[in-house]
Amino acid sequence: AVSKDSIKAYFNNHGNITLGWCAEVPDNYEFTGLPTIGYIQLALIPVLDVVMTARKSYGISSNLKILAYDCNGSLIHEWQSSEQQSGRTSGTPSIENVLSSGADEVVISYRYPNRTEIFNAQSALPQKVFNYGAKTVTPALADVNNDNHPDILAPDINNGILHAYDAYYDNPIWDTDPIQGY
Repeated sequence: AVSKDSIKAYFNNHGNITLGWCAEVPDNYEFTGLPTIGYIQLALIPVLDVVMTARKSYGISSNLKILAYDCNGSLIHEWQSSEQQSGRTSGTPSIENVLSSGADEVVISYRYPNRTEIFNAQSALPQKVFNYGAKTVTPALADVNNDNHPDILAPDINNGILHAYDAYYDNPIWDTDPIQGY
């Protein structure tokens, strides 16, 4: 369960629902969107982690926080967007091993300014920053060029172009023509 102030994980033990853990958003930020689950840590036994985005109150310029919690609710990673923004984020990050680093990367998209960024557990800084993004669209991650690596699909809110990018080989795949009315 997510509110702007906290995230709570509940466990279902044969029909008995109990609170597993609760984490509050740090530093006067508020959670946005929905949580995403993925394997962002390199581990002998993969364990699912929960990732959320957080921002200052709407209209206050600040870097987004991308927060990762382990299965016990402990904060294990905290990244910041490369640019300050004052609007909405995509709200929901995407998680997949787009760089083939061994662990899943976190991909977010936001506006004001338009950006799509890739983060991983090995670095505090974004691994890749694209100068396009949107505030209400979660980046899609799928193998669109049949190379057995997930690719990133994200729109440019300014011109309505959908970009497909191969993060593994660090190459653009294709761009659509502008989508009318976008």
